[in-house]
Amino acid sequence: MTEGAFWAPLLAAGVFAAYFVKHVIESLARRAASGLKAERLICALYAEIKANADDLAEFLAASPPLERVRQAVRDNPAFRPHFTNAPHRTVYGAHVTELASLPRSVILGVVAFYCQLDRLSELTYGLERPSFDAISPEGREAVMSELWRAVERGVALGRDVQHSLEIHAPLELTRAALKDVRVRLS
Repeated sequence: MTEGAFWAPLLAAGVFAAYFVKHVIESLARRAASGLKAERLICALYAEIKANADDLAEFLAASPPLERVRQAVRDNPAFRPHFTNAPHRTVYGAHVTELASLPRSVILGVVAFYCQLDRLSELTYGLERPSFDAISPEGREAVMSELWRAVERGVALGRDVQHSLEIHAPLELTRAALKDVRVRLS
């Protein structure tokens, strides 16, 4: 056996091994980067959903009781309650295509939550339209009741989605952990 015949297979095996190891390392790096990206998406979604759910809960806590609002709408046809509608959607809008990396149940909850925010926006915009004046007093009361139910559903959906995200990726997404992140960023 010649010396070249001996080294050729060893060299080929070495090149193949180096090629294989390189691709394994690249694959592991891509997987780690993908996991980190998914973790960041979950954290960002959690924070955005929490902000929206907290805003809705604060609205309910700061508002007069529904019955008082219904009475005001019934008694004064010109009365238009003021609602600030400013949902946070930056993360959801920018990363909606990346939701596929989450479990189906989490995706359904996230989409349902943002659909509920859209429903709230439409109800709120309806109060500003001239057609609101043409609705009967009972109809305006019904609109107020529906708005309150939509806000309550939004709070409940937001809390459910937060819980689902915590279960899917236990990243310590609690108020204290999020507060620590804000402190470190400032």
